[in-house]
Amino acid sequence: MKPSLFFGYELRQWNDHRHAVAGPEKTIIDYLYLHTEIEGPADFESLRWNKVEISARLSMEKLDAYLNHVGSRALNSRIHHFKSYLYADT
Repeated sequence: MKPSLFFGYELRQWNDHRHAVAGPEKTIIDYLYLHTEIEGPADFESLRWNKVEISARLSMEKLDAYLNHVGSRALNSRIHHFKSYLYADT
C-alpha cells in the first residue's frame, strides 16, 4: 500500500507493545480498497455484514473524508455500492 494510505488509526498499548488499530471507517476503506472483486450491492449480501451495527458505528462524514483523501474512482464506486447496500431496506 502507498504510504499516503497509512492514516485513520490510533496507537493502543497492549502488554509491552503498541498496535495501530483502525477505526471503523478506515476498516471499511481498507477492505474495499483491497477487495477489488466487489462490484455491486449484491456482492455485499454474500459478506453477510450486519447493516444495523455498521450503520450505528460508522460516521458517513468521516468515511467520505477518507474516501476523498484516497482519491480512487474504483474505491468511490465500491463505497457507493456499500452505501446502497446499507440503506437498501430503509
